[in-house]
Amino acid sequence: MPLHGRLLFALGHRPATISKLAVQLDAKKGNVAHRLKVLREAGLVHIAETRQVRGGTEQ
Repeated sequence: MPLHGRLLFALGHRPATISKLAVQLDAKKGNVAHRLKVLREAGLVHIAETRQVRGGTEQ
């Protein structure tokens, strides 16, 4: 199954960060981030929560 399909399936169960999804799906964080951006722009996923973590923003 392509990465975008696996992302949609994983996010259908519960929200997750890019890092958690990368580990769960055995994929690179950059690939996950890019796919999520495409899915978000298509209106298929949305950001559930944002918080500051170690100088960065976790979504």
